[in-house]
Amino acid sequence: MDDIFISQAIKVQKPNKKYMDFVASTIKDFDASKSLIIGDSLTSDIQLAINSGIDSVWINPAHKQSDLPTYSIEKFSDIFTVLDKH
Repeated sequence: MDDIFISQAIKVQKPNKKYMDFVASTIKDFDASKSLIIGDSLTSDIQLAINSGIDSVWINPAHKQSDLPTYSIEKFSDIFTVLDKH
């Protein structure tokens, strides 16, 4: 990872699209179609992805049901399965 983006530092809370606009503006050659937003919160992380038009990965160890995320995984190490698909 080259950067870590913290909402308190950016002064915009997720899922506000302005958060992702800031992130995208700081990453050289950012391409939303080649990006994933990964998180454990449907209301902030996954909703941010939806608001920003970016595919999402929901870390969902409880196996809850939701149609919101693009992908759902049980643990972070499962991300490689998603990367192979994406």
